[in-house]
This record gives sequence, structure tokens and C-alpha cells, in this order.
Amino acid sequence: SASLRWELADARTGKVEYKLESFDLQLVLSPPVGAAEKELRLIYEGELSADTAIVVAKQLQVTCPSPPAIDEVVINAEALPGNVVVFELNNPEKNVEYTWDFGDGSGPAKGSKTFHRYEASDLYLVRLKAERMGEDLPCISTKNINLNVAAQALALPALQLKKDGVKPVVSLGATAWIALALLALGMVLFFVRQHRPQEPEEVADAALPDARPYAAPDRPPYFIPFRSNEHFIRVPRELYRLADVLRIRQEGLRRELDVDTSLKRTINEGGFPHLVTKLSTLPTDYLILIDKSGRDNHLSRLYGFLADFLREREVHAEVFYYDTKPIRFWNDRQPKGLSRIQLWRMHQQHRLIVMGDLHALLDPHSLRQNGVGTLLKKEDLEFFSQWKYRILLTPQPVVSWTWKEGALHELFPVFPCDSEGLAEFAKFMERDFLNEDQPVYASWCERLLENRQESDTNYINWRQAQECEQYFGGNGDLFQWFCALAVYPRPEWPITLAIGKAMDEEVSKWRNEGLLTLDNLLILSRVPWLQKGEMPERLRKELLLFLHPEVEEIARRAITAEMEAVASLVEGSHANREWQVNSTLQYFALEPQNPEVLQKVQKLKALGLLG
Repeated sequence: SASLRWELADARTGKVEYKLESFDLQLVLSPPVGAAEKELRLIYEGELSADTAIVVAKQLQVTCPSPPAIDEVVINAEALPGNVVVFELNNPEKNVEYTWDFGDGSGPAKGSKTFHRYEASDLYLVRLKAERMGEDLPCISTKNINLNVAAQALALPALQLKKDGVKPVVSLGATAWIALALLALGMVLFFVRQHRPQEPEEVADAALPDARPYAAPDRPPYFIPFRSNEHFIRVPRELYRLADVLRIRQEGLRRELDVDTSLKRTINEGGFPHLVTKLSTLPTDYLILIDKSGRDNHLSRLYGFLADFLREREVHAEVFYYDTKPIRFWNDRQPKGLSRIQLWRMHQQHRLIVMGDLHALLDPHSLRQNGVGTLLKKEDLEFFSQWKYRILLTPQPVVSWTWKEGALHELFPVFPCDSEGLAEFAKFMERDFLNEDQPVYASWCERLLENRQESDTNYINWRQAQECEQYFGGNGDLFQWFCALAVYPRPEWPITLAIGKAMDEEVSKWRNEGLLTLDNLLILSRVPWLQKGEMPERLRKELLLFLHPEVEEIARRAITAEMEAVASLVEGSHANREWQVNSTLQYFALEPQNPEVLQKVQKLKALGLLG
């Protein structure tokens, strides 16, 4: 069969010193190795003897295992033509011969230190060879140095700079003379007008109205401080039931003597003492977090009303606010705010109630990466999971729940914030608020949707009055209430309640159920414009077209009543001008022919306060 054979031979004599039949070769030479010049052969022989062997040979040079080291070479002179350049090797070894080749064709030099003179400018390659003497094998190291020998550039003498002078040269043509003449004429006219006697002021200027009643000095209040009107809201019985459930005391860690039971047991056992102990009870503490993204956010104000109602009924609750995403938390006692770590350390024993949709926590990029709450970021999961008892009261109607509420349901039991949702929340609390008891999201939605009639808030163009009317689901009174909010330039929570109260008094004449209820306020607060505190002007004009004249009069009279109630509070403040303008407009809409009102409108126009 064919075979490969390796041979190592002396290159001068051809004597084979090592032979191996293998496909690869790993060879370690042990002293003595003989001559330094070796020849390595690879021989291939075929199966038949007549086949010609194929030989591949390569010349090798065997050197000593540790050649001498060459340290840094120091050049101790400037490399210029005609100068003597000194070459010196740092840390030379003993028994080593150093040979220098200067690269200019001159003879070599010996020693670890030498000098040389270059006659011409050029780039030279200096070679240093170090050879250890007394070795059986060649023991040589080399080092190359590039040396640039160049003539020294001539330096220019240092002279002080002298600035060039400017010599004005004027060459005027006909156009320039005409321009100068016009300029001189304009200057003459200017001085003539300045020295002309002033004409008396026009009488119309003296007739301008006094602007002092409409001033807006930099003094509080800066906004009209309307009355709260929250005490007119009709609270459902479900909210009273929830307050009762939240007041249920929880067992503490300390045991105390049950006197009544101990006396009964002692009497029943014939006077032998029988002491019975029980765990002490503590009021349950709650931490309520409310999404508050603006001063005129109706949804935030509605949540605040719910929290205040629970606290007025002796529910131990601490209320904090956050803006869209729960990262920073504040209230009246902590106006600078608390971080997440500070909030947890101060309220880790509380039960958590979040009032908001928490859509800002959702992160689609974290899908199927974190296990529980697959669409939530890891830091958000870790923060909320620290509370064993936690729930979410969302403003979204159940019919509008999507994958967002499904993702949040894996971390929170999600309840709608209407009266039916509060009733389900109370039932859940009676089961000791265990998050493990919450059902699967799909079955939970089916259960909540039973006997519900509510409008979907998704895919609604809130800029069109007709689609807003469809959202209110045929509830004409509620839609008229929404249209009545357009009579005031900006949505205000107290104004909304005042208009609702005035309409409620009219509606209650022929209908048992009231208009100013928690559920109706929630339906109104879901409109994005009432959450932002501003309404597009085009939509406001469209809503005024849908508004019945009787309802418009009710709304405007309710607004004027609220304005008059705070007239003394805004006098001399920054809110005075806003109060004057808005109250005048409301009175003008009610009594356009009233001379006193017309005079006020003319004053506002003259002062530029009306467009």
C-alpha cells in the first residue's frame, strides 16, 4: 500500500539521522544534534515497486534554544551629514559578539558601542547582529534600525510683524452723489419735524375706559378658586359597602386576654380558672396611588373624590399622586416627592390600591422574557410585586379591555371603577384580598360583562360631535351635559359639577334617578379632552350647535352663580382679569340686550381683552 515517510538528514553529507512513517511529524531534537544545516524530506511511495517515489525536501537551520537578547539601541548624537553618530546598546551580554552594519557601504564595526560618520543625507538601515560565542549551534539575533540623516533646515530670523496701513480712497460717481443728496434731505426733514410744536392729543384717547378694574397683578390666586361642589355627587351604595369592608380590622402579632370568653369558661367549669387568649386586631392600612397628569384632569379629580370619601369614612389610607407612570410620588405632606425605594420603605406594610390604567408600564419589547407580567418591564414587576396585597382600579370600561388589561391582570386583580366594579372589589376584599384567588383573564372579563351596557372607548374620533354622541349611547341627558361644558372656554371640574347639579335639579322633576352620579361622571371623565383640561375650538362650536337652548341657559346661570360666589376671592389677584372676562361673556349670552352688560363688553373690546 502507499505510504508516507519522513527523513531528517545532514545537509552536507546526506546522512539520514531520523526516520518516521506517519502522516504528520512532531520532532524534538535533543543534543547533540550535529551539524546545524539539516534537510527535511517527505517521501511518498506507491503500491507497486515500479512507481516512482515522490520526494519533497526543505532546508532547515538548527539554532540554539536561547539566542542572545538585544535591548534598546541609544543614538547619542544628532544624525546630520558630517556629524559623528554614536550607537550604544543597553545591557549588553558577556561572551556575545556585536557586529554593526551602517547601511552606507562602509565596513562593519564590532562592539556594543561604536560610532560612525555619514557623508550624505538619506534614510539608512542600520543592522545589529549579536552572536553568542562557544556554542555548538549558531546562536544569532539581529535588529534593524531606520536612521534618517538629513541636513538641518535653515531657520528664518525672528522679525516683528508690522501691520499694513489702510489708505482711504474715495471715488464717487453720479449715483453716489444722488444717494448722499437724498440722505442729507432726509436728515433735514427729520430735524424739522422734531422741532415742530406738538399737536394736542385727540379727545378719543382720553375717552379710553379705566383698565384698573381689569388688572391682573402678580398676586394669588392665579386661577379662579371655584367651589368644590363634590358634596353634590350622588354616591352609590356600593361605595358605602366598600368603605365598610375596607374598615375591617386585621389580626396583629400580639396575643391578649379574652376576658369575656375566659369568664364564661371559668363559670362553666365550676370556678376553675380557664384563661383564653386571642390575637389583637389592628386597623388595615392602605396605600392609594392616583394618576394625576394635570390640574383640570377630570379623571384624577374623580379618583381623588373616591379616596377622600373612603378616608372620611375612617378608612386608614395614605394617598399619593403620580404623573402617567408611577416613578415619582407626591402629596401635600411630601410636595417634593418620593422615589420608589422611599415609598416602599415607608409603606411596605400597607395594602396597595392603584387608581389609573397603568398603560405606561406596558413594554411590547419585553414579551415572553420575564415570566409573570410578560409585557411589563423587569423593574416595574419587581417594584409592584413587593406588595403582597395589591389591586388596580382602571377607568377603562370592560368592553374596551384589550391585551393591555390582560397583561396587567397577571400582576394586579383589575377592576373597573364604576359602581358594579366597586361591588366586585368589595367581594374580593371580603376574601382577604388574596391575589391568588383571581380568575383567568378571559373568564373574568365574561363575568364582568354580564348585564353591562356601556360604550366602547376604542376607535372613537373625539374631535367630531356626532361620534361623541354615539359614545354616550343614546343617553340624551348625559350628552347634553357634555355639550353644556362647551359654554365655558376651558373644562373645569367644579364647573362640570355645577352644571350637572343644575341639570340634576331639572331632571329630577320628572325622573327618579339623578344625573350627577359617580357612574355618569366616570363616563364623562373618559373623554380625553376632559382629562387634558382643554377642548378643541372646532369641537366646542359643534357641541354648542347640539346644545338645547334650555340646557344652555341652565348651564350659563349655573356658571354665573359660581362666578359670583368667588367674586370677593379674586379681587386684586391675578385671576381677576379671567374672572371679569368670563363672567361678562356669560351675562352677555344670557342678556344680550342689557345696557349694563353691553357697556362691559365694549370696555373689554376697547382694552383688547376680547378678540
